[in-house]
Amino acid sequence: HDPQVVCADGAGPYRPPESNENTQPVEIRFTDEMSEFVFRPIRLLLVLDGQCVALWAPGEDGEREPSAPNERALFQGALAEGVHGVDVYLEYNNIPRGPGYPLSLRFQIVSHHSFDVEESQTGVLEIRAYESGNPTTPIEERPAVDFEWRSE
Repeated sequence: HDPQVVCADGAGPYRPPESNENTQPVEIRFTDEMSEFVFRPIRLLLVLDGQCVALWAPGEDGEREPSAPNERALFQGALAEGVHGVDVYLEYNNIPRGPGYPLSLRFQIVSHHSFDVEESQTGVLEIRAYESGNPTTPIEERPAVDFEWRSE
């Protein structure tokens, strides 16, 4: 089954501020490129302009469903023209693979990105979790996130 995308307790879906400003269509997507042999996703929280947009939690035990998509849309809606900010909170567990592998580590990635919604443009913000470095990079230095904003 596909885990549900919901907001944290007490928070509703994102509601843009009421204004007379022009709005433009925006989509925010997440891609998980972390090695499924090393890292298990535990939680992803996306905050847009200080409001909860999505909390994706495949399970506290971190089991990744074999059919769970590595890509998902987290937000599709309209935003006022101007600068907006997103905060991303990602949490992973490692998967111990025998002697020499650390046991049960939890990794947290916290990152912020600002983007500018322009007049008469459709925007897409791609958020990508990936492993930085190479095979000799210590495991605790590998989790990373980057952002790519495109206006069309």
